[in-house]
Amino acid sequence: NYNDKNKAGVLGIGYANQRETSRALKYRLWRRTNEVRKAILEYSNIPLNNIIDLGTAEGKMIFELSLEMPKTKFVGIEYNKDLADLAKKNKTSNTEIIQCDVNEVHNFTNNKYDVVIATAIIEHVESPEKFMQIIYQILNIGGLLILTAPDPIWEYIATKVGHLEDEQHNEVPNLKRLKQLSEQANLKVELAQKFMISPIGFPMEEKIEYLMRFLGLSFMMANQLL
Repeated sequence: NYNDKNKAGVLGIGYANQRETSRALKYRLWRRTNEVRKAILEYSNIPLNNIIDLGTAEGKMIFELSLEMPKTKFVGIEYNKDLADLAKKNKTSNTEIIQCDVNEVHNFTNNKYDVVIATAIIEHVESPEKFMQIIYQILNIGGLLILTAPDPIWEYIATKVGHLEDEQHNEVPNLKRLKQLSEQANLKVELAQKFMISPIGFPMEEKIEYLMRFLGLSFMMANQLL
């Protein structure tokens, strides 16, 4: 699935194909999209004129959200040319796809954005500190960053049992590290919590997760939301 072996975890067209057939990949995308949707509704305090998605892959998340928010401009940033071309082919009327490295995004757009989406991307970048500073540069005052990352413990276990390929990620930060990175980039943390207890989903999962957090059992969850 790799387009560039020199960049950890750069996924290619095979990743998009797998998301058409794999129940686990479908669920993970749906769940991340849902967490982004909820965060926008709860934490956005300014009019949403534009939203940027860093590491958009084939663009499915922003295409779905763009249909729900037709007056908002969505921009997807994707490094892999095949994925970017697929996204351009399927984009909606209020979306734009830019092929570039997320570390160079400020060189490809002069805009600042009301929401920056960064789901399952920070673990792939070479420098999380630089990545967060870039986000700060492109985020409007009062804007919202929505970031997800896998939990490092479960990531390690998944790699050891062969569920993930070795060297797919660089640093996999935990919640404490994510909060530290945000504060260093002059961003205020509104919410930092873990989510997702099932790789394929099941009924009442989010309510069960809420109860688990209340009981101090959030360490069992496989993803992190900031």
